[in-house]
Amino acid sequence: MTFNLDYTRTTLDVPVFPDVHRDSNETILEWTNFVTFSDKDRLTFGTAYNHDEGLSTYFGVTPALIVSEGDRSAIAFYAQHEHRLTNDLTLIGGFQANKIGTISLNVVPRAGILWNLSKPLTLKVLYGGAFRAPSLNETMLNHPILKGNPDLVPEQVGTLDVQLSYRNDRAQVSVGYFHSRLNDLIIQDFSTFPGHYRNLAAPVTIQGAETEGKYYFRRDWFLTGSMLYQLSHSEETSAVTPIPSTGAKAGVSYLAENGAEISVFDAYQGHIGGYAAALNPRPEAFHSVNARVRFDLSKHWLKDSATGFALFVHADNLTNQQVWLPAWGTSSPETIPSSRGRTVYLGIDFWQRHE
Repeated sequence: MTFNLDYTRTTLDVPVFPDVHRDSNETILEWTNFVTFSDKDRLTFGTAYNHDEGLSTYFGVTPALIVSEGDRSAIAFYAQHEHRLTNDLTLIGGFQANKIGTISLNVVPRAGILWNLSKPLTLKVLYGGAFRAPSLNETMLNHPILKGNPDLVPEQVGTLDVQLSYRNDRAQVSVGYFHSRLNDLIIQDFSTFPGHYRNLAAPVTIQGAETEGKYYFRRDWFLTGSMLYQLSHSEETSAVTPIPSTGAKAGVSYLAENGAEISVFDAYQGHIGGYAAALNPRPEAFHSVNARVRFDLSKHWLKDSATGFALFVHADNLTNQQVWLPAWGTSSPETIPSSRGRTVYLGIDFWQRHE
């Protein structure tokens, strides 16, 4: 059994555009239980409660205008049962029930199969539902440019995920396919002024394929990589997701017994269409090369100490690429800068060693 309590407060002050002050907080309590009936059956169940509240003030007019203020509580119950039908086949079934504010109770399912086809091959087939209630801003916002909509209904999505994986002593490889259908997707509509939030009447489908792998040259050297291709479609709008259809990652990592760790990774993101009329640079394809060097000093000094410590250097965007991505939620297709350029962090890690 586990019990978690989290409290998060977030503030934002922007004295220039968009001229806002925000202050919000969230409290989450979660209680989870794990019950093993036998070597073939395991049950996980629990409940979660959260409370959100926030205030947003707009300083673009005089006097300042409170554009959003409110609070909401929610509770969820969930359960999942895993049954090992044979040594090679496991069945999964479950649900989650959500009751958020004044919104009607919603229940989403989960089901799956894990099948060890042979010693190196495993097939995974999962189907799961998800539910997202409109946020406080989406229902209550009273901004001069964008208005909330108290009549919004929750978004719902069902996703099928199929994955085939292979593993041996040196390599791990997997290929997969996913298909999601989203109903009542919440968007910002600027076809009239001021803009407003609304639900899409037509469903949205997102589907694609992905592959990932890892290969160990030796115990201390390994290569890893992944690739994703996805397509989204809606009969009602072309602005479904602000992400490209193609993405890939690759990297190499070295971990020595003396505590030295060196990793270099490249993340590629493809071109995003639909922004030919943007005044700013278009969201073109780009590579982002990142590196990390870490050295565990506790392997050489203070070896008997209960505390371990290590120095590290982390660098992002080593080639100093300019990256412009969609400014999601604006009244016309536009982009904004999303990278500060080459950035280097220096730091030290501390941790408590296990007895």
